Amino acid sequence: MKKVLFLSVLIFSLISCGSKQKKVQTIEIKTPTEEAKAVEDKSIPKDMETFIDLYNELIAFKGKDDFKRFGFAQGGLYYTWLECANSMVENANLSHFAKYGFVPGDLVALGNLYVSSKGKETDATRVLRNAIDSGIAKATGKEIVTKESKPISLKGDETIIGHWKVTGPMNYDIKIVKQGNQYVSLENNKTVKLTKKGDKYYLENSKTGEYYKIVNGKIRFYDKDGDFTDLFKFKVETIL
Repeated sequence: MKKVLFLSVLIFSLISCGSKQKKVQTIEIKTPTEEAKAVEDKSIPKDMETFIDLYNELIAFKGKDDFKRFGFAQGGLYYTWLECANSMVENANLSHFAKYGFVPGDLVALGNLYVSSKGKETDATRVLRNAIDSGIAKATGKEIVTKESKPISLKGDETIIGHWKVTGPMNYDIKIVKQGNQYVSLENNKTVKLTKKGDKYYLENSKTGEYYKIVNGKIRFYDKDGDFTDLFKFKVETIL
């Protein structure tokens, strides 16, 4: 049994990056969920198609036990994905991505964030996913709606607590809105429920204690480890 396993690993390691992608998809990636789907449009550049394929794979396997345990460890199943992602970054035409508000390297950064969080969503992963989802939607002309950003309806009068434009690695538009006793954030036209505790606005169902604070009229991003706004070198412009 050990000899067969060793031979399988040896053969797997000798396959080209393109073939490796197919190997990961065949063995590890099952029927995509709505959360994992991004729209593939044959009219978009090849490097963008490759990015979308790899992005779909990452979203599909980030919650798997072996990824949570080993991440992208060399020799592991997902090291192949990392190699292909790095190859895509090295060979991609930046102009195909920059005009849509994200860059190829965001994919590797997102993957590494999931390694650190053991596959869980955090404020940092949400920021990158919002940028990527929004960019892919613009590139393909079709909107992506993920599980955690499914829109909810607001009824009656609403009060805008604040509106900000965040720039840095990506463009990020966010509003905090109150209606009655309910708070929500509108993030790049996606809606997330919030719970207000003191001066903190907690994201609903966050397992890592993710929240926003308004400091001197500007929004800042936090999780259980503290403020990470400056980590991403975000610049915040107050709109309202």
